[in-house]
Amino acid sequence: NWQIVTGQEIDFDSSILENRRQIEASVEYLKLLEDFLRIKELKNHFEDIPKEIIFEYLETTWLNLPVVPLLSANLNHSFYITEGYENKKPDKKIQKALIWFNDSGLPYATYELDAIKVLLDEKSIQVDIFEKEKLTKETFLEKYQDASYDLVWIITHGEFDYNNPPYSYLYLSETSKISLWDLQNCTLKRNNKRNVILNACYSGCADVRHNSMGFIGIAPSLITAEQDILGHLWFVHDLASATLGIFTLKYLLEGFELTKATQLASRNMFSSNYEIANKIIEINPSFEISERVMNNSSIELSQPFYSMSPIIFK
Repeated sequence: NWQIVTGQEIDFDSSILENRRQIEASVEYLKLLEDFLRIKELKNHFEDIPKEIIFEYLETTWLNLPVVPLLSANLNHSFYITEGYENKKPDKKIQKALIWFNDSGLPYATYELDAIKVLLDEKSIQVDIFEKEKLTKETFLEKYQDASYDLVWIITHGEFDYNNPPYSYLYLSETSKISLWDLQNCTLKRNNKRNVILNACYSGCADVRHNSMGFIGIAPSLITAEQDILGHLWFVHDLASATLGIFTLKYLLEGFELTKATQLASRNMFSSNYEIANKIIEINPSFEISERVMNNSSIELSQPFYSMSPIIFK
């Protein structure tokens, strides 16, 4: 609920498919939030700091506000949410990747899968893809805890339970799901960090009660010394998340760490659909998603609702 800043209730949930006012209101909302954060003053304070520096963001009680995406969009520096791990493992070049592909109800997800397979193949990265009959809970638990994967890419639906966050879910298939409680009980031991991409609705959000007690959700609960997580703050359209995913992987494979890669990916969305499609064509002209982006007149991917949902937890 974004009422605290706008002064009126704007619930960002699946009903936005039938109510475009909420998507369009995100532009006004971001302008109000920029004023609240005094973005112009912040720019002045940050201009003398080397842009390569990455900042930890500590105020988790504001987690559901897109403060971190807003800072990353307006400043040369990138930001992430931290839980204060001091023993974070070093990064490692991606050599092996896992893709969990549940496209039930996600018509644009197949274009994301096709593109990221090509990008990984171009770098001679071993890719294990799990889809269709392979999408079982037992398989997921086994593979999620497999320390040999340097990149775990999950394309699916997410659900956040505001009343009982440990029972928030990732939908592993059309008929199977896994709770945050189950995921938190998984163990992973690696000498290097891996990246986990949760391209799923509500995978990065949390709940804050009136007594200021925070109840964190899927992505922030899965941070460990061994992995960084990308989640989404709200309901996301699969065309937008697929486009963001392709840009993010492009920058990851160019050697940027996840926080900077996500910042650059989001900034690629701050333009018209035509320009975004041409950026995809520059990556690889065979990616069919470029045509879907260019010819989609009902969705403007530059809208903050589409371009500013991802957030990084380290």
